[in-house]
Amino acid sequence: MVRLLLQANARIAHLLDDHGLSAIHIAASKDHGNVIEEILHHCPDATELTDVEGNNFLHVATKKRATSVVKLVLSNPLLRQSINEMDREGNTPLHLAVMNHNREIIHLLLSDSRVDTNVINRKGLTPLDIASSCSDSSIRLRTKKICEELTSAGSKFGTHRMDILMGKDQRRPEEELNRYRTLASNMAIVAVLIATVTFAAAFTLPGGYNNDESNNQEQGMAILAKKLAFKVFLIFDTISMLSSISVTCLLICTGSLDHDIRLHSIITAMKFMWVALGGMVVAFSMGIYVVLVSKCRWLAVLICGMAACVPFMASFFRLRSKPRVALQFYKADGMVRKKSLIRSPLHMATRMHPSCLTALRAGNMARLRALLQDDPTRFYGITVKGNNILHIAANLGNDWVITKACDESEWDLLLHQNSKGDTIIHCAARAGHDHIISLLIDHGAGLQMTGVLNQRGDSALHEAARGGHAKNMTSMVNEDGESPLYLATVRGSVEIVEMLLGCAMVDYRGPRGQTALHAAVCRSYDITQMLLERMPALNLHADASLSAPIHYAVSLRDVKMVRLLLQANATIAHLLDDKGLSAIHIAASKGYMKVIWEILRHCPDATELTDYDGNNFLHVAAKKGVRIVVRQVLRNPLLIQSINETDHEGNTPLHLAAMNYKWRIVRILLSNNIVDKNVINCKGLTPLDVASSIDASKFRFRRRIMIKKLNSAGTKFGPHRMDIMMPEDQDYPEEELDRHRAMENNLAIVAVLIATVTFAAAFTLPGGYSNDDSNHGQGMAILAKKVAFKVFLISDTIAMASSMCVTFLLISSSSPERDQRLSVIITAKCYVRVALVAMLVAFSMGIYVVVVSQCRWLADLICGMAICSPFIIFWSSSFIKVSYP
Repeated sequence: MVRLLLQANARIAHLLDDHGLSAIHIAASKDHGNVIEEILHHCPDATELTDVEGNNFLHVATKKRATSVVKLVLSNPLLRQSINEMDREGNTPLHLAVMNHNREIIHLLLSDSRVDTNVINRKGLTPLDIASSCSDSSIRLRTKKICEELTSAGSKFGTHRMDILMGKDQRRPEEELNRYRTLASNMAIVAVLIATVTFAAAFTLPGGYNNDESNNQEQGMAILAKKLAFKVFLIFDTISMLSSISVTCLLICTGSLDHDIRLHSIITAMKFMWVALGGMVVAFSMGIYVVLVSKCRWLAVLICGMAACVPFMASFFRLRSKPRVALQFYKADGMVRKKSLIRSPLHMATRMHPSCLTALRAGNMARLRALLQDDPTRFYGITVKGNNILHIAANLGNDWVITKACDESEWDLLLHQNSKGDTIIHCAARAGHDHIISLLIDHGAGLQMTGVLNQRGDSALHEAARGGHAKNMTSMVNEDGESPLYLATVRGSVEIVEMLLGCAMVDYRGPRGQTALHAAVCRSYDITQMLLERMPALNLHADASLSAPIHYAVSLRDVKMVRLLLQANATIAHLLDDKGLSAIHIAASKGYMKVIWEILRHCPDATELTDYDGNNFLHVAAKKGVRIVVRQVLRNPLLIQSINETDHEGNTPLHLAAMNYKWRIVRILLSNNIVDKNVINCKGLTPLDVASSIDASKFRFRRRIMIKKLNSAGTKFGPHRMDIMMPEDQDYPEEELDRHRAMENNLAIVAVLIATVTFAAAFTLPGGYSNDDSNHGQGMAILAKKVAFKVFLISDTIAMASSMCVTFLLISSSSPERDQRLSVIITAKCYVRVALVAMLVAFSMGIYVVVVSQCRWLADLICGMAICSPFIIFWSSSFIKVSYP
């Protein structure tokens, strides 16, 4: 139908509805690549059509997650000009893909070297800036992966202070917290069930145990221990069991109040969960295979095949289903023609012949010459966006068409501006085709175009500098406040910056009050050095937020750049931004100790700098809970004077740590005798008063720890009535009560399942029971005299007893006393740890005792895996806490 309509009149492809959508936009939004190909076959310039927001069809496809359309554009060389096109906000398809958190399309775009990963939009943001500043906490994991992928592809941050760009830590909504709790609860239950099944499978081995009384050495050993499939079964059963225990430990034992730690515990646990499920599937198939293969091979192979299909089936059902909606054109009365943006009488020329446009894009010069020879008027055709044949040629770097126009003095064509106000030289400069610019200048046309500004206020030099290409040009500032020097610096183009600095007059301005030096500290040491040598005053120049280049360098944790700036002028360390923060304040808030030492090496009195609240760098570190800074200050005798400094409210770092629930900072400060523990602030409060009077509805446990630490360190209360200073605790908020209930339920389920499986394991003993009725040995455990068997029984008993203790404790935690309930939960978690470790030991010893005589390396391997498991769990949880303090 589309073909039929276009054959009748190809110009209908230009018609827009009341939303500014053309046929190609609708096809792109529905992921109909074949329809797009049909439209472009009849109307090649449909790629230039934009909606009311300036989105072309690729922008729409990116927003609507139309993967096949993106693949079509990337695979078709005729459509390459659409890849880095910007909408009215300056967003490329990559920007939009990042905004929509679509990893599949981001991966497709980044896999193409033609995609510019560092385009800056009208808000001054690169794709990496957008990904890093995402405040939607529900997709934080996806955002992290996107940032990693962009970074590996060479995407860079824009010219921003990173402490501001990435400092927006919004509180997670209750809905999300409930989702995390539910997910953690479900995963914990599944993990314990897997551990239960795999633990039991280790003692009901496929093939059973040897009961041959004539061979005491082999009696009680696994019959199939020498079979390869049996060994695979045991290895993967062990992997599954250990992984599921790791999941349980991470979810149950990492019940942190910090939501980021909880989230990343869940993420790590999810990886272990997949390993456990995969190991369980392999163990299941191998266990059946080893006992069936000699009797019914086809059935054994069938079961293995079915097990092998499980991952593919799971992946299949996870695929996103796409609605198949046919392309529909709106009725004629719902369609309007877009108002013409044509600027000169030339725009009234005929539409560019589709064959000419296709031949030019394909680089088929023979075909193009033939078409122009058949009808010379085709040379004057324009596309829907006002591009003539020279614009297209300049974009593609085709000098034959440009030369023809210059030789024939086609000045209307040469000086023509498209709907965006771009001349030919804009197009050539943007694409980096210096030979086209040189050709135009040689023919006398280039000089007339270099001063022409497009609708964005960009000259050809701006376009060249933005793209990292510039020769034979001059300087001015566009409507966004970006000078060519600034744009070239953002691009990291040392050659262009050097060329521009060689001019007699050069503008250094950038957007938001920035200068080229602000951009340089985010991009290049060489450019920074050049600017400091030629324009040293820029080192003191602040942007709209009063941030100097030193603030940017510190926020990037770039010690070398900080050193470079301070060597040029050490007084910049005293500069304050609009919040009163100096460079050392920013470094302290982020824990950048190397940066702090570098600042103090050039400017020792930076320790005296305070913000508008009178906070020095140690106050900031104490408020933010940055332990490394506090520790280093306490260890360095040169910084002793900062330890007991007070702010405008009379608060010392110890006061501020207590106010902000930073009990670890309180502990570190109290460990040093130089810290004055009884300073009274302007409100008459000592640190102990502060800790006792803070709102503890959500941090009650932290408050109790702080009070205990302060009391034991000799901190005193101020002169207050204690009944007023320490009012009765309010009831726990419902959110915390729900969390406690969920934790109790999870612990109870885990404990009961551990008790069940360890109780059963005590009566399905490894090695089985003796059938020898002589010497009263009948019914006795065959391997009872083995050391490993004894260790198995002791560990199994410890696991069972610990899990029963957990059950009894949780029953008693039904007390209405909230603090007592919290204390019981903490104790129960300790018992769960003991039960899990004992269960791990029992598992490994139970397998070891029945396998060691048949296959020692397998027994040693399983024991080694069991020994490593606690260390892996500890490392995983420690890594999470260090990475997300």
